[in-house]
Amino acid sequence: MNKKEIAQASADAISLREMQLKMLQTTKKIHEICEKHHLSYWLMYGSLLGAVRHNGFIPWDDDMDIMMPRKDHQKFMEIAKTELGEDYFMQTPLTDPKYDILHVPFKVRENHSTLIEDLNKDYHQGAFVDIFAMDYMGDDEAAFRRLHKKTSMLASLKMKIDFHQLSGIKRYVRILLQCLFKLVPTKTMFNYLQKQVEQVVDNDASDCKYAMKGIEFLEKDLYHLDDIFPLRLHRFEDCEFYIPNNADKILSDYFGDYMKMPSEDKKKPHGLYYSDKRFYEIPGKRS
Repeated sequence: MNKKEIAQASADAISLREMQLKMLQTTKKIHEICEKHHLSYWLMYGSLLGAVRHNGFIPWDDDMDIMMPRKDHQKFMEIAKTELGEDYFMQTPLTDPKYDILHVPFKVRENHSTLIEDLNKDYHQGAFVDIFAMDYMGDDEAAFRRLHKKTSMLASLKMKIDFHQLSGIKRYVRILLQCLFKLVPTKTMFNYLQKQVEQVVDNDASDCKYAMKGIEFLEKDLYHLDDIFPLRLHRFEDCEFYIPNNADKILSDYFGDYMKMPSEDKKKPHGLYYSDKRFYEIPGKRS
């Protein structure tokens, strides 16, 4: 949707709280599937902060973030194809050819709502839960870090970059690469990244003490496995979801003094528009 379409559809808008409750139902569905198939997941980032500080959503937040070990992440992607049901959509660059966000390559979307973050996008835009992979570093940390550097750089070439943050020759090299990789289909790049993932998918936690956010992500978030496992259930709104064993350490590393409320100017959601109606095509289906 563009600005004009949003203005025309304003009568169908819903509140942020109503959108949060839709994402909550999606997360409950993911939890149900993971419990059934003995897959591990836990809340991360703003969702983990919301669980610990608010026992639910951060009042101004409009997404959900979940993380899974790589093997469980891969299994969930396969299981979700058949077990999510008609109310949900598993979004990757393969299932949605118009979806071009390689640095967040896996979402579960709700099929009966609209959440606009970016204007003039044609991919499925239902309320969503982001699902990130975590990779064990294995016994060859240097090789792991080299692979991470290569794959994360490649994934970032589909990102919006503020070139003013770069200087000198780096700025011009980055502009050139961004232009060149616009010609490469996102699906092709996604398939290549998935092949790179195969190099670390069998890394065993018993071979290492640390893990990182998946190799396709720019962030170098490093986790001690004792801070992640064993997972524990924690209240989130009217239910319970899994969180890391040492949530305080995870949140402190990421947010600093996470119990301190931010200033009013930082209490901003990501979305521009919310609706409980669908204003997009579901890939592979007719409206």
